[in-house]
Amino acid sequence: MREKLLFTTVFVWLSCQFVFAQKISIGLASGKDAINEKCGLLNNDQLVFTLDSAAKQNTRFVTNLGGTAIRGTDYATNLTDTVLFTTGQQSRSFDLTVFGDAFAESEETVVVIATGQDGFADTFLITIQDRIARILTSQDTFRQCSNEPFKLNLYRAAGSVINWFPADMAAPTDDPNVFTILPVRTSPVILTATIDQCVERDTIQVISQPIGVTLNTKDTLFLCFPDSFRLVATLTPPNAQISWSPLDSTTRVINASSIQVKPPKSARYFVNAVSGVCKAADTVYVSMDSLRDTKIIHFPVKDKYCPGDSIFFFSQRHPKDLFPALKPMWDPSNGFQTPSDTFNAVVSADKTTTYLRTTRNNACVHRDSVYIKVVEPTIPVGPVDTTVCPGETVQINFNKDSSVYEDFKWSPQDGLISCEKCDNPKILVLGQQQYMVEAKKDGCDATAMISTSVFQKPQVGVFTNIPQPIPAGSNVQFLLQLPTGTKAFKWSVDRNAVPSGNLTTTVNNIGPGVHEVDVEITDANGCTWSYQFLVEVLCPPNALALQRSPQGNIYERSTLQISATGINSNVTNVRWSVNGSNLNENGLTLTHTPSTAGNYIYRFEAIDLNGCPLAASITVQVIPCISPEELKKKIPNAFSPNNDEKNDYFNYSDGTLTITKLLVFSRWGQLVYNNTDPENGWDGRVNGNEAASDVYIYRLTYICGDAAPQEVSGTVTLLR
Repeated sequence: MREKLLFTTVFVWLSCQFVFAQKISIGLASGKDAINEKCGLLNNDQLVFTLDSAAKQNTRFVTNLGGTAIRGTDYATNLTDTVLFTTGQQSRSFDLTVFGDAFAESEETVVVIATGQDGFADTFLITIQDRIARILTSQDTFRQCSNEPFKLNLYRAAGSVINWFPADMAAPTDDPNVFTILPVRTSPVILTATIDQCVERDTIQVISQPIGVTLNTKDTLFLCFPDSFRLVATLTPPNAQISWSPLDSTTRVINASSIQVKPPKSARYFVNAVSGVCKAADTVYVSMDSLRDTKIIHFPVKDKYCPGDSIFFFSQRHPKDLFPALKPMWDPSNGFQTPSDTFNAVVSADKTTTYLRTTRNNACVHRDSVYIKVVEPTIPVGPVDTTVCPGETVQINFNKDSSVYEDFKWSPQDGLISCEKCDNPKILVLGQQQYMVEAKKDGCDATAMISTSVFQKPQVGVFTNIPQPIPAGSNVQFLLQLPTGTKAFKWSVDRNAVPSGNLTTTVNNIGPGVHEVDVEITDANGCTWSYQFLVEVLCPPNALALQRSPQGNIYERSTLQISATGINSNVTNVRWSVNGSNLNENGLTLTHTPSTAGNYIYRFEAIDLNGCPLAASITVQVIPCISPEELKKKIPNAFSPNNDEKNDYFNYSDGTLTITKLLVFSRWGQLVYNNTDPENGWDGRVNGNEAASDVYIYRLTYICGDAAPQEVSGTVTLLR
């Protein structure tokens, strides 16, 4: 028992240790892992110890400081040997200050270790940087030829930003700690290094000894044999010594800084300049090119070509291996079936053109041309575009020129008044139409297009004083609106002509339907146009309804009355029908006796005072008269007159049958009830006294509609 208790105690203690075990992390408040001595008052930071969550209980961590930096000499901190986190606390901070000194030394380190009671620990390494950046050289002054860059090695702290002044005298390399210095001028070169808001500078003096030589051409000079070219050298300094090579039969010295070159083949020329210990050089490659004769030969040779004829252009061949840079170009390029940059070409004739071919072989340029006359594909007919009134005739005129024309043919033939093979037919213009004439012109196919059209139909408007749709029975005024310049007009409403010269007319009590307004005008061009406008007149809503008497289902051979209500009594063309068959009745009330059972659809139709049709229908269900046998099944066979308002009376009613007599007898034949209260029936009393519970005999007489009376009898039990 004691051993079991000891085991439980140890387990609880271990469980508590596991529950309260927490991890710690160390860092700087700035988020960095380095502090620079050059930052002056900006070198203060804080050591921050942070738990992975708020302390569950008082938690203590032991701290140790190590590294190459010496506390009190290189840095100072108020960090204690232990860091205590009270319950609920998650972070503790301590000051850390780095001392700046005047000593050049390597980077130093501070190692911070925090270890908890449970063995969890964290280690943080801080680097103390001695400088932001400096030039790693003992040389302050550099004498360099202006065309000889040199490299400088730097020490720079991580995260530092480097800038140079002048900016064009320094360039970065692939190594971030190495820069190239360009001695383009004599000047101090200043290095500025920045980290955060701290700045450090270093300077060297660059003395540039200018030297340079430049030729007046690109690296490659193209010449066309036997052309020559003058090479001119520009020197820096002007008194530098200059030399050329080669100096042979292909060169002629003009002066010290220029020569005339005329090489028979491609060659390279050099110029060198010397000023003290500094040297410079430039070179040019002279590429000599040539071209053969490029005269154009064309086939077939004609005075005139038809549009679409193929023409072949030829010239002397230029082998690709001898003339690799050959570039011909044709201008213009219309009609080309081959690319416009080919030496020999195929052209489809389309219009008279002088084709120019420019052939280039680098510096060599030859130009040649060929004139191609093409028969124009049109025929001189006119007027080409004409506008007339519909139905007018246009005379086509043929203006013959020096060409030979044959085989005229016009299409389409619709509208042609004279023959289709004439050169000057007449055309009946009914609308927009294009006509094409085809003919042989100097043996070539030629065409021309004639466009005919009619004047645009002017806009005419008809307006009413009442917006459409117009209610039937209204007095409507019609207003005709004509275009400017109208010479004549006439119009009618429903074929009733409006008096000449009137632009308005009125139709009183207008009937329903679509009314036609026909207009004919002669416009400013003398064209006659016709218009038709439709005016819609609608019947207003009506309150027509059919009411019947009696209501509900009725028995066959019963008299039914149906009345048309909600309308004026002065209607015309009244017509009643039942199930589609007309009835001989022209009033607003119909009396009818259906002879057999079934559904009867009664319809009323009429015309009101505005000429609007009226119509309404009603459906009546007519049922057959019930037989005595069927009625006996529906009459109750018992009742209990105990004043509970349930089955207190003996009677029968279905709302349609007419009960004319109800008699009740005792089993001995005594009359106990004689229809004294046909609405409620027998209340179970005889002469005011309660009748005994027993079986009684009844006899009931009923009538279905206008049919003969029928009788049914049976027994009923009175229950007390």
